[in-house]
Order: sequence, then C-alpha cells, then structure tokens
Amino acid sequence: MISIENLRLTVEGKEILKGIDMHLASGEIYGLLGPNGAGKSTTIFSLLGLCSRQSGRIRVLGSDPAENAVAIRRSIGVMPEKSGFYDWMAASPC
Repeated sequence: MISIENLRLTVEGKEILKGIDMHLASGEIYGLLGPNGAGKSTTIFSLLGLCSRQSGRIRVLGSDPAENAVAIRRSIGVMPEKSGFYDWMAASPC
C-alpha cells in the first residue's frame, strides 16, 4: 500500500529527509514519532504529493504521488495539525 525507498529532501542547504525507507502492507498501522523538525510532516506531505522529493521512490496505492497526487488524496484521509484556513475564513456545514 505504501512504499518509500531512499527518500531524500534538502531545503535551503539543510537535509530534511535523510534516506527514509518504509514499506507498509494493507491493514498495517504505523506511527511516525520524533521531535519537531524530524521530518514527519514532510514525509506525509511527500506521500500526498504536496512536497517534491529530490531523490528516492514513493508508491501509495501503487501510484507515484508526483504523477497521481489527486487520485491518491481522493483515496486516503489525512488530518493535518493546522487547518490552513485564514483567520477570516469559517467552515460551513452546508
């Protein structure tokens, strides 16, 4: 279901992701734990196709997020820590 091989990302000269490898089968539960700045959110954003990797291979539900991000996001659910709304915006039940 999820496969990450040697995922690496450098931003402004700082190596954020340092060769992550992860393989999860259907039905497995996995937790990403670590201190602030460890790359947890960046890894999730990479799985969703929201963050471009510099090297490595990612497959989510058999697809590459760089090529099929919208289809992947329609198939899975993610609850980010922050909603991303501006202060003047409000969610509506309609």
